[in-house]
Amino acid sequence: MDFALQYTDEQQHFRQEVKTWLDDNIPGELRDGWFPQDQDPAVWESCLAFRRLLGEKGWLAPAEPAAQGGGGLTDAHEIVLLEELEDRRLRWFLDTPSQSLKQALLPWINQPHTGELLTAINTGSVLLWYPWLEQVKELELGSIGIRALRDGDDYILSGKGLFTGHGRRPDYLWILALAGPESAPEEATAAFLVPGELDGIAVQTNRTLAPGEAMAVSFEQTRVPAYCLLGNDGDGWLLTRAAFLEEPASRLPRLQEHDLEALLLFAKENFREGVPLLDHPVLQQLLMEAHIESRINQLFRMRDAWMRSTGQDMTYQAAQTALLESRAARRLSEISRDVMGAYALLDRRDPRAPSSGTLELQQRMSLVHQSQDSGVEGYAAAIAQHLGMGMPQDLSQDISMETSPAPNHPGGATGKPEQADVSSDVSSAGPLLKK
Repeated sequence: MDFALQYTDEQQHFRQEVKTWLDDNIPGELRDGWFPQDQDPAVWESCLAFRRLLGEKGWLAPAEPAAQGGGGLTDAHEIVLLEELEDRRLRWFLDTPSQSLKQALLPWINQPHTGELLTAINTGSVLLWYPWLEQVKELELGSIGIRALRDGDDYILSGKGLFTGHGRRPDYLWILALAGPESAPEEATAAFLVPGELDGIAVQTNRTLAPGEAMAVSFEQTRVPAYCLLGNDGDGWLLTRAAFLEEPASRLPRLQEHDLEALLLFAKENFREGVPLLDHPVLQQLLMEAHIESRINQLFRMRDAWMRSTGQDMTYQAAQTALLESRAARRLSEISRDVMGAYALLDRRDPRAPSSGTLELQQRMSLVHQSQDSGVEGYAAAIAQHLGMGMPQDLSQDISMETSPAPNHPGGATGKPEQADVSSDVSSAGPLLKK
């Protein structure tokens, strides 16, 4: 069965327009398609300037109405745009937590201030960091390090939390905090959307294995206006879980596997004992395994995208896809080492690194996501819950040793939880924009 896309003349004309624009506007720091891993202010400013250019074109939100800062494109044109960004390894500009924030703000979509905020997100004026929740499967005492105490018309935030996002410092922080009795953390949580420039907020930049992972932010008696509260006190965990763990941010699936392509190219161009690696029977078997896994993942992504586009109810499907991708990512890292040997561990600074160190980054991401505190157990539990099955203890222990989501899904997917009552004062999404 052929799942290849067939493109119309109109799509091909649009593709040429996108190619020309990207070639003229991509900054030099992004020409090699690498996510910036250093904290050089000039590098990040260049990236943010390009993000704003994408926003001005409406290409940060390609399918959303132009009146809301989107591109007003059809799905057919959006696919072309995503493919061209993928070719240059720049799709991460679109797969951001801002997409999830927009979903969380939909209950207030008709309010003027909310419309301004959504437009700012779509045009690239807002950079958001969100809670790093991979290690949180169920809320327990101590799993949330930020407390929010009501003080008159404001809240006082104190403590420290881990966040995920792009850039050196965010414009806004989505914060999950304890705001009630410690005996019932799930019912005592509150979610805030807080300007990153408030007094008492300190960002600690750590050198980590993976860029954009787990940045520490501390709050020292930070005074936050009440309008920064999203929903009501007690809605925080459900709102945050629904926004960032429900499903991947992008509506359309990834159709390319750059890491696998780099591995296959290495096997084709390199030899062992005078024979191309691609022709060694054992390595052939391993490469076929990786190829089959990638195609299976692609079909599951296409299924999920089809279900979303046709308005079907997503239950266990997103969690199932993320679980399969996480396992495939770990297996790909193992196969890469078997096929490439030490070359799989050479980063882009080494001139001998294949494909500019693509597989080295994949190795590091695999290590990051092989923690016992990963989200894989949460995926399995979500699947079991939606199918009406329990989670045996021994299976839970086995799953906890697996990997967490693939790099394209930093928050993971756990299926849709029961909808909370978030009908709080609409001014909670109010004057959040900088004047």
